[in-house]
Amino acid sequence: EPKDGKEAHSFVAGAVSGFTTRVVVSPLDLMKIRAQLQQEKKSDPLAKYHGFRHMARTVLKDEGIGAFWKGFLPAQALWVSYGFVQFGVYPFILSETRRVVSADQHLSKFVAGGFSSSVATTITFPFDTVRTRMVAQVDKKVYRSMFHALRLIPQQEGILAMYKGLIPALVSVFPGGALQFGIYGWLTSFAILKVPALATMMNGMIAGTVAKVVLLPMDLVKKRLQVQGFESVRIGQHTSYSGFMDCIAKVLQEEGVFAFFKGGGPSVAKAAVGTALSFTIYESMITLLDSF
Repeated sequence: EPKDGKEAHSFVAGAVSGFTTRVVVSPLDLMKIRAQLQQEKKSDPLAKYHGFRHMARTVLKDEGIGAFWKGFLPAQALWVSYGFVQFGVYPFILSETRRVVSADQHLSKFVAGGFSSSVATTITFPFDTVRTRMVAQVDKKVYRSMFHALRLIPQQEGILAMYKGLIPALVSVFPGGALQFGIYGWLTSFAILKVPALATMMNGMIAGTVAKVVLLPMDLVKKRLQVQGFESVRIGQHTSYSGFMDCIAKVLQEEGVFAFFKGGGPSVAKAAVGTALSFTIYESMITLLDSF
């Protein structure tokens, strides 16, 4: 946390943290999204991808190494703005929360983490929708750039299309954000590792992994809803969903309960690496900025 009177540093540190982390985890994110959008089982001969190693080889062969950073600009806009808002509002929300639950410092961090993540998700969600759709483009391009997508989606589908999937995102992000900040704060209080940088990285990795496992089913529902109306350029089978509950019911009926955990491998790896880097860079930036 920033020193008293220097809360504005958390906005800058959060933005730098988000930008740097995004560069590293982008390939894992692409594989996660492609896996979540593929309805066929990986054992199905009609499936585009038959596992993550096959996916990596196929993307590299068919689209080139740059494809692993598809949607990089909206993803950067998402992560920088998300980190800016999430880490920026967290100290303020934490301060207010402590007045209500002052007897339980860990609970206040859980609540503040959940609220700050929810605020950040709502504000930055259009970038998430654009990123998802650009990653889903394989053989045909509808969107030439982030700015083209930001203009075309509201023009063709209405402004609310930018917020498709927001409900499952909010359903999952509050407990996910609460777990991420709460577990990180709880682990930090033990000070098991004596090297501060290593402790921050390990605590962030554990917190991010636990939070991602909780978030994964709702994240899949969010991704499926974000590409509704975008079937013309997607690969493989597509199912139309009328909304949040319809998507859950159809995924369960057509693909089974384990489908909600598609993309789990790269998703957990992304969360572990991403959260470890995110907290480490954030804490380092706060220390640096507070020193001036």
